[in-house]
Amino acid sequence: MVRESKSLGEILREEREKKGLSLREVANLLKISYRYLKHLEDDEYDKVNLAEVYKRGILRKYSNFLGLNEEEIIKTYNTQYQLEKEESSPELVKPKKSSLKYIAYFLVISIIFLTVFLTVKLNNKEVMSNNFKNRDITSYEINIPESYTKTIESSKVDEIGNEVSVTNTNTFTNTIKVVALDRVWLRVNYEDKTIYEGILKRGDTITWTYTSLYFHIGNAGGLEIYYNDKNIGTLGKKGEVVKLRVP
Repeated sequence: MVRESKSLGEILREEREKKGLSLREVANLLKISYRYLKHLEDDEYDKVNLAEVYKRGILRKYSNFLGLNEEEIIKTYNTQYQLEKEESSPELVKPKKSSLKYIAYFLVISIIFLTVFLTVKLNNKEVMSNNFKNRDITSYEINIPESYTKTIESSKVDEIGNEVSVTNTNTFTNTIKVVALDRVWLRVNYEDKTIYEGILKRGDTITWTYTSLYFHIGNAGGLEIYYNDKNIGTLGKKGEVVKLRVP
């Protein structure tokens, strides 16, 4: 019979010593690791790095070898090992609760940070738009004809062999082209109707064939205007807000 007053390890060691066997001899006979048997006799069950089913299998084999009742040994093991787990469980539970608390803090901080980031971004966009509206605006008027003519003179030989001068006059529709030299906000109106509003990036080009357009430029130094492929140039300094009509 297994006496409950002793620990499981003491019971196993006592029965082995009664048989006059060393732990090393038992390990060789049962083909079980010496370390595992020593941990069991020292009541260090957690140091037996095996799945619970294999750990119990070793206990059954060892207790059977020693002539002990397997079921009583397993019962003693369950009682003793469960008691050790309950005594150590408060220390194990606390870190889990702390971890959950830290995760909750992290999520709250992340949400706050994301909210602040989006708010600042939207405010900056609003400020940028308001800056264009609130800056001092310079108005220009460029007086250029709504259409233009191009005269080409050439010569040809008539039917009797004389060289005569020929003049060809063509009328062209005006074209207005803008080329972004820098990031620039632009609004273009035709007869009180907005036909373009947006932000151009460096290198962007737009061409219109309207007879007359009204420009509102948020960064005058960042936009070149071409009229009939003739470069009018920039109409202000970088960051200056201007309004102008072409032609």
